[in-house]
Amino acid sequence: MSRNSKMYITLTLAVSWIATVLFYYMGKLNSMVILIMLFPAICAVIIRIKSKSSLRDMIINPKFKGLGSYIKAIIFAIIFPTVVIILCAITGAIIYKVPLDSAFFKTIFNYQLYQYLLPKSFISMSIIFSFGEEYGWRGYLLPELMKRKSMTTSIFILGIVWALYHFPVLIFLNIDKLGAMESLKIGLIQAGAAFVFSFGFAKCYLISNGLYPVVIMHTFWNLLNPFMLGSIYEGSPGLVLSEAPVEIINGEGVLGIVFGGIFAIYMIIMAIRKKNNGQKELV
Repeated sequence: MSRNSKMYITLTLAVSWIATVLFYYMGKLNSMVILIMLFPAICAVIIRIKSKSSLRDMIINPKFKGLGSYIKAIIFAIIFPTVVIILCAITGAIIYKVPLDSAFFKTIFNYQLYQYLLPKSFISMSIIFSFGEEYGWRGYLLPELMKRKSMTTSIFILGIVWALYHFPVLIFLNIDKLGAMESLKIGLIQAGAAFVFSFGFAKCYLISNGLYPVVIMHTFWNLLNPFMLGSIYEGSPGLVLSEAPVEIINGEGVLGIVFGGIFAIYMIIMAIRKKNNGQKELV
């Protein structure tokens, strides 16, 4: 791991953790989570300036693969979250004995979804804060790690860092209303989801080596998952399976870990096959 990678990981986690604790004791954590989402990008810019990166490298990956791959990455950015969320909803319905009838599927494809996703101000704000995370994670740290590590090892490291970044936020958001042990459990579940989904998000990035499809994917996930399956941050129900435990059915809950984990295993197997065949490990 390069010195820049180590500095970035240390700086981002330290700033995020300290800010989380400070905002909690100030009673402002709920409203300041969106600021914490900007820290990965801010820290990436600081490290890039310190390492004297060129302006072009700070904006566009010089290894960008072209427009066709960019379009494929955007398609993946929409399909992957949609499939995972629908699988979580269907599996949750089976577990909690909710009939998989026409009413259930009408709820999934409810017109309210489009009313929810379309407001320009909501989308623009979501994109800004998704960019705040992705510029740091996939825009900087992943390609920096891959300079010295394999794709799989780099995603593993990033997954651990991403999980650690989210972990204290989940604990302090829930500790007052749920207690220490329950908030710790939810924090661990969401951290597990962050780890396995680092593979899906990395796949989106690696298709084109472009940052912005991953920003779209992160935005779409942040909008669709809580709307459909509830918010694990707030413990609030979504449109589907509103009576089921959010930490189980949510895309960032137990079922999300299952389906995100299946895709992570698939990526690892494909990487091993390519390595055994003497091919590059990428995508």
